[in-house]
Parts: sequence; structure tokens; C-alpha cells
Amino acid sequence: MNDTHHSERVHACAPGLGARLRQAREHAGMSRSQLAARMHVLTRIVEDIESDCFERLGADVYIRGHLRSFSREVGLAWSDIEPMLAPSRQEAAPIPIAVAATPRWRANLEAIGHRSVYITLTVAIVAPIVWLAGSHQLPDTAAPLTLLQPSTRSDAAVAQPAEQRPAVLATASMTPRLPAVVPGVLDPLADSAAASSTDAGRRDESADVAGEWRFVFAEQSWFELYDRDGRRLVHELVPAGAEYRFPEADIGQVALGNAAAVTVHSGADTLDLTRFRQGNVARFAVSSSGEVVSRSSGG
Repeated sequence: MNDTHHSERVHACAPGLGARLRQAREHAGMSRSQLAARMHVLTRIVEDIESDCFERLGADVYIRGHLRSFSREVGLAWSDIEPMLAPSRQEAAPIPIAVAATPRWRANLEAIGHRSVYITLTVAIVAPIVWLAGSHQLPDTAAPLTLLQPSTRSDAAVAQPAEQRPAVLATASMTPRLPAVVPGVLDPLADSAAASSTDAGRRDESADVAGEWRFVFAEQSWFELYDRDGRRLVHELVPAGAEYRFPEADIGQVALGNAAAVTVHSGADTLDLTRFRQGNVARFAVSSSGEVVSRSSGG
């Protein structure tokens, strides 16, 4: 019979099995430690076998395995050892326990209760998130990046009152208004006065244009301006159609985003921004002598 598939457990062994195995070991001329090394087990297991302490060896399969290995190493036949193993009685079958069946209506009610708890927890978690997302909308236009490095002056020195900032002038306000002319009526005095007024206005406008800078924005652009003392005059997003005017003495360092849509006039001349552009951003500076230079070469 193959002991691996033995259906009965080893409950006890015949008295003297351990002593017989010990005699066989001593007859073979081996110590306990030597036999344990050959069996690849601890010396304690050899001692338990020779002392008939089989309950320390664990389950039935381990007891049979150790005894088979022991007998093989000391020269005993397994057929002489197996009859000394006393099988135990068959274990009693487990007693079935009756369990009352759960009514169908109760099972359905419990299932509905579980689902209700799940839905309530989900709403309690998701509803605040949805409310926060709806009530804290981000602005459509993000704040533009700073195009120029601010001056190393302190904030108190850089601060400038709002009333000193240049006003944005509409393009239409730059057009001089001419006197109305009635067809078919000639008035030499009125024509002479109108011509004198127009000439004077043109001279005044030419004088004003010669000493100022104008920035005309055809599209929405970013504008940043520092004067020659390092004070920041403008730092904002400019809408399309706006026009800025500054005295020539206020122009220090300039940065223009979306530079392709900006026209810069210095007096009566139009500044070529292409030589100051990097991508779509133009940066330039005006020296103390009035020369326009690139910021990378102009410091």
C-alpha cells in the first residue's frame, strides 16, 4: 500500500518503535546529528522519533515521511515498520446545522438599503466638487507674462501716482476738425481765417509730434514701458484700437507683445520693429542721446 494516499491518520505507534529505531541507528554506527544530516532534518526530530513523541512531528504525512527516511538510512525495511503504526478511528462526520432561509422580500429590502447607502455616499462626495467647480470659474484671459525685467529700485521708488500715467487717446480725437463749407457761398474772410487756423493747427501739431512717441494698437497686445529712470509707466493688456502718447523723455525701455499689430511713431518717423522682434515680441530701449537700440545690445 502506498502511504502517500493512505486514508487513515496515524493516531499512535506500537510501544517500542522508537527504541527499535534507536537500536538500528546505533547498530549502523551513526550519531543523532549524523543521521539528522543524512535525513536533512533537525536533530530534534530524530530525538522525538526515538522518544516516541510522534505528536511533535506534525501531520500524518510528515510522521510517515520521517519514519520512512529514518528506516531507510539505518537499513530497516519499511514493511517491518509500517505494521507498528496504529491508525486512528474514522473521524465523526460533521453535524449539519439547519439555517433558516431568508424571505425573498427581506433580501430585496436589504439590497435596496445597500444601494441607497451607496447612492447617498456618492452624492455627498460628488456634489461639493461639482458646486466648487461651477462657482469658481477661472478667468477667460490668463494674466500675461512679464516681458521686461523690473527695475532693481524699491517699490516705493518705482510707484507712480495714477494721475501721472499717460491717458489713452482715441484715434478719432487726433483728426483736426475743419470748418464747414457751404456750397455756392464764397466768403474770402472766412476762407482766410480758416486757412490761418489750419496752418496754425498744423504747426502746433507738427511741434507736438516732433517731441512725442505714439503707440497705435491695431489688435489686442501686451504693452510694458519703463522711463529712463527705471520707473514702470505701463504694464497692461491693451485693447484693439487704443493709442498711447508719451513725451520723448519718458521712453526708456519698451516691450510689445503681438508686435506685428503695433505701430510705433517717433515724432514724424515710423519705427521699424522688425529689427527688434524675437518671435512676436519686440524689445528695444532709447538711449540718453535719443538713439533706439535693441535691449540685448543696448543694455
